[in-house]
Amino acid sequence: MVIAWPTKREEKGTKLEAENTKIERKGEGHPGNQDLEEYVKREEEKLERLLESVAGVGKVRVMITVHSSEKLVVEKDRDYEKKQTKEEDSGGGKREIWETKNEEKTVYEEPLVVQRLLPEIKGIAIVAQGAEKNDVKDTLTELVVTLYGLETFQVRVAGMKRT
Repeated sequence: MVIAWPTKREEKGTKLEAENTKIERKGEGHPGNQDLEEYVKREEEKLERLLESVAGVGKVRVMITVHSSEKLVVEKDRDYEKKQTKEEDSGGGKREIWETKNEEKTVYEEPLVVQRLLPEIKGIAIVAQGAEKNDVKDTLTELVVTLYGLETFQVRVAGMKRT
């Protein structure tokens, strides 16, 4: 069980500062709706640098596609109630009634974000010098599948044309 108390907050530009926690709306690792493209671009650049360091690989270009933007999970008060009523009438008839009530309310005036879910990656395309060789192509695919938790069909690697 985790118990969290809200702390004093101050709005300053694009930053939300709390007593012991600092969350940046625009910053590495936590994209907001407005900077989804920046997040994808940063991920592409990081992946390009990594893949270019693999033996047998030259220049690399990467394209990442995502399903949606970042999702925020907020803390909610959950009220769940279940009632059962049994009735019998004078004629011998029986009736059983079940009532359920399920309510969710935001805990605070300003929602308390308990988890940030990064955009879900739909697929990654890689064009690389040296990827004409099957062993290099397999290595690049395995690296990306492992890093991003994707299925192999979501990653495509192609050789780069010579200029």
